[in-house]
Amino acid sequence: MKFKYNPRIIKHLGTELITSDEIAITELIKNSYDAKAKSVRIHFLSSFADLDRKNLLSKLPLEIGLEIGTTPNNSLIILEDDGIGMSLNTLRDGFFEIGSDLKAVAKSNQSENDDIILGDKGIGRLSAQRLSQLLFVETKSSTDENINVVKIDWSKFIASQDEDAPEIFIPKKDGSSYTRLWFLSTDEQPINIEKFFEYRKKHTVRHFRQ
Repeated sequence: MKFKYNPRIIKHLGTELITSDEIAITELIKNSYDAKAKSVRIHFLSSFADLDRKNLLSKLPLEIGLEIGTTPNNSLIILEDDGIGMSLNTLRDGFFEIGSDLKAVAKSNQSENDDIILGDKGIGRLSAQRLSQLLFVETKSSTDENINVVKIDWSKFIASQDEDAPEIFIPKKDGSSYTRLWFLSTDEQPINIEKFFEYRKKHTVRHFRQ
């Protein structure tokens, strides 16, 4: 007798296990830390047209601009880092394998002087579905010849074990590495970026003459 896995487990380990958007972002930042990133940036945008490309950690490939730019002109979130990135093999055997032991193995092989690996359960990236139904993973490692891009519609993966995420390969022009996650609004799950901001009333200080 064998165990069977309902694809809805993806939702259970993501949207339902991660109880808030803040926790989801924290889990994803942990991945950036484990990727030895020196910088992490989060962009909250009302539309793709509002993106200031000069503020990105890594240059935006033309192909990505064309792909994202054709999506509905709604709010989006970008989380990017300048870590080691993911090779195609790491994407397949790590990001797309639920409960992957890649980090657990790396953690067991660490020396005392190595940075602590924060995530080793292999489910942290599932928190991304808490932020949006549609996710683009854009990543580049020093070992691959291409920038690897994967388009993930979480609703399709939850509905079927046979879902296959479309892949895009963009020839890279330099040896730098990075990972950039694009969280896009959909009609079913729009992104309300206002809830990530806290507005405080300004206190007026009045000076009285003596």
